[in-house]
Parts: sequence; C-alpha cells; structure tokens
Amino acid sequence: MTCEEFVPFMDAYVDHELDDQDIREVEMHLESCSRCKESVNYQIAYKEGIKRHLAIRAPESLESKMWSFIEEQHALDSEVEVAEESNVVALEPKKKRSLGWILAPIAAAFVAVLMVPNLTVSPASSTTTPVIEQTLEWHRGNYPIEVAGPDAHEVAGWFGDKVDFPMTLPDLGPQSTILGARIAHVQDRRAALVVYEVDGKRVSVLIFDGSDLTVPSEFVKRVNERDMVLMNQNGYELAVIQHDGVTYSVAGDLPESRFVNLVSQSFH
Repeated sequence: MTCEEFVPFMDAYVDHELDDQDIREVEMHLESCSRCKESVNYQIAYKEGIKRHLAIRAPESLESKMWSFIEEQHALDSEVEVAEESNVVALEPKKKRSLGWILAPIAAAFVAVLMVPNLTVSPASSTTTPVIEQTLEWHRGNYPIEVAGPDAHEVAGWFGDKVDFPMTLPDLGPQSTILGARIAHVQDRRAALVVYEVDGKRVSVLIFDGSDLTVPSEFVKRVNERDMVLMNQNGYELAVIQHDGVTYSVAGDLPESRFVNLVSQSFH
C-alpha cells in the first residue's frame, strides 16, 4: 500500500471501521511510513479533543440566533425549488428542537449546514467537501480491482455480504463496459467502487449510504427531471446523485455535456 492508496482508508481506520484484511494492509504501511503514522496520530488526537468538548452547553441566546439564521437561510434556499419527489436533496423546513449538547468551539459552524432527508446541503462555499474530494481520490488512484467485469450481475452479486445497502449498478449505456470493482470507503462508511470504460475514458462510480453527508448547495442542478450535484474539480467532471435511497458519486474524464447526459440518464 502506498501513501496515495492509504489516504481514503485513514478515517475508517481511525474509527475502527475496516475489516481485518484492510487493517493488516494499513498497519503494514504505517510501520514503514512515519508521515502517514503522524497523520493518523493527529486524527486520533483531534477526535479525542472533540469528544472532550461534548459536555459544553451552548448558551440559549446562541441557540436562538442559530435557529433564526437557519430559518433565514431556508427562506433564501427555497427559491432553488428542488423537487421533493426526486429523493435527492429535497429542501424541507425543519421543526425547531433543542440543540442539546453541542460543540461550543465550533457552534458558529453549525449554522452553515441545513439538514435534509438524504444529504446535507451546505450554503455556497469556496471549499470542496469530503464526498467530492474522496470521489476524486478514488478515481485518480487506479486501485487494484477485487472483482472483474464486464458482467453487471456478477459484479453486483460479489458485494452481496460486503455492503449494507442495496447494490444496484447504474447503466451507463451501450458504449460502456464495466472494468471491475472493489470495496472502498467514503469517510467512515463502506462503499462500492465500480470502474467503467465509456468512449475509451474511465468513469468511476462510488455507491454508498450517503445519509447526512455534505454536498455544496451552489452546485445542485436540475437535469432531465432529476436533481444532482454537478461540478468540475481539477479538470475532472463530478456528480452526486441519489437513487432509491442510495448515493452515487461519479467522476469521469469525459467532456462536460457527455458526462452530464450520461449520469442523468443512467438511473431508471
């Protein structure tokens, strides 16, 4: 395992989410790489620090201001008119509830996120989010496959007891071929990585339970009666879409128009 291969596994390793085989591979790498070991130690220390702050109560005045901000933000975002029936990122007002015990050092950051049924849509931001970043990492990583294509049924069946969500592969059309697939991770949750070849170009699809993960609201687009996140990152086209309660994060080297049409028409 190289440093580049290790990065997508770091959060899952710190949170004890890896299986025994992945743990062995990660720990073999950490034994010989002081830089990655230092990153792991930093992550552990950071998360322990967060836990120590969980018992700090936010002032009631701050709680009131936070909910006021959320309501104002929702009023602005409602103009986006994201359709509820698409099951992607339907924006709905939330009933007020007690914020309870929160992280006082980052209380101000709480108001920068609006909770929605399947994904979390954050207001416009100049930074990318972990879902986008990690999709790009897996796409560029060229990791070894664990099950070979091109049979979609066989590839989907291989994941049967390895993931905890319905495994349905998107149909990328007659010009596509499934090259293979493997287990991957998005933050602390297990994912399926399926690699296609489309028009001679690679397209990577991460399939996972995306509940409560964050996507940038300014990139939510309506295409062919479907809502999705669309953006270009470092020269790669990326999309995040939900279908039947499962999240699909797609990265590809295709031209923008071809990529957008491909993703929007790949789910039936």
